[in-house]
Amino acid sequence: MRTYEPHNPAENNIAIVRHLYAAFTRRDVEAIVTLLSPDVEWAEPSNPFNPAGGTRYGHAGFLEWLRFGDDSEEILVLEPGKFLADQDSVAVVG
Repeated sequence: MRTYEPHNPAENNIAIVRHLYAAFTRRDVEAIVTLLSPDVEWAEPSNPFNPAGGTRYGHAGFLEWLRFGDDSEEILVLEPGKFLADQDSVAVVG
């Protein structure tokens, strides 16, 4: 896994999320899991028409979300537009 410079946490967080989006684009599940914390909380709004909705925990929860999504959705475009970050979080508009 790549290491990032701790001197600018917001830029570091954006770099990690950019790598995450690139791994999704490549469909590189191993790289995605490597970038996620073992105690990740992966959430998508609950929706009765989307079986991937809800919150899942840890790498196993992420992989479960991925399986549900693969079975029920076709992602046509995954392009981040704008990154909004601070030292603790990143929001992506796109």
